[in-house]
Amino acid sequence: MYWRFIGKLGGSTWSPRSRDSSQERREENIKDGKREIDLATANKWIHTVATLAGFHIITRKENVYEISRKKLIFTVLFFCNIAYAVGIFYYLLFHGKFTWLQLVLLFPAVFTWGSCSYSCILLLRRSRMIIHFLCIVEKYKLTIKAPKYFPWTMGIIIVYASIYTTCLVVSKKVIPYEYYPYFIHPTFLSSIMPALIDIYVLSFTTVIVASLQKLNNHIRSTSMWVTEEITTVAKFWLRIHRLLDKYNE
Repeated sequence: MYWRFIGKLGGSTWSPRSRDSSQERREENIKDGKREIDLATANKWIHTVATLAGFHIITRKENVYEISRKKLIFTVLFFCNIAYAVGIFYYLLFHGKFTWLQLVLLFPAVFTWGSCSYSCILLLRRSRMIIHFLCIVEKYKLTIKAPKYFPWTMGIIIVYASIYTTCLVVSKKVIPYEYYPYFIHPTFLSSIMPALIDIYVLSFTTVIVASLQKLNNHIRSTSMWVTEEITTVAKFWLRIHRLLDKYNE
């Protein structure tokens, strides 16, 4: 067994077994030589935003990943926001003065809330698999270059969601003026959450892509294939394959 699991939800802990061999030193040749960092550090921006959004409940303490009870508070707040948004819509559906066309234009927002809730539940249920994935990355000492685009992407998403909310809510043809205050929060939520979930899932693929690029560069730069070289490349490929299998789960 390569993994050690302790406790239940709130105390779930995975810890990768340390590994020291001459094979590690040979595999260092596959890396680029440029300054790289671990996956958790590289994705701290998106993981922080995902925690505030309620679907990232994993924390790292003393090189050990575990499920944080404190972060579950943000998850509860997320579902409270969803309940508020759906409740407002159905209340105004029966008590508001909407035309049929206005209701049709608002239904996509309701479907978005449902899909966001479903995606959040799936991510929460797979938190232990995510921990397992992160432990595999750490066990194999896979690193990536520090991404410079995630903070900018977060800013662009917030700007986009704000513009979308303004265009939809302020337009009198969609929502009557007296209902503006009720729809600002639900509309903003429905526009920003899908993008955040997609980027959160995408953030885990960066280490796979980076590892494949390193392997490709190493193969292209190798002029003489000896037994040790073939063994090193084969083992590195098997690690990427195992990591990809875990990601697909």
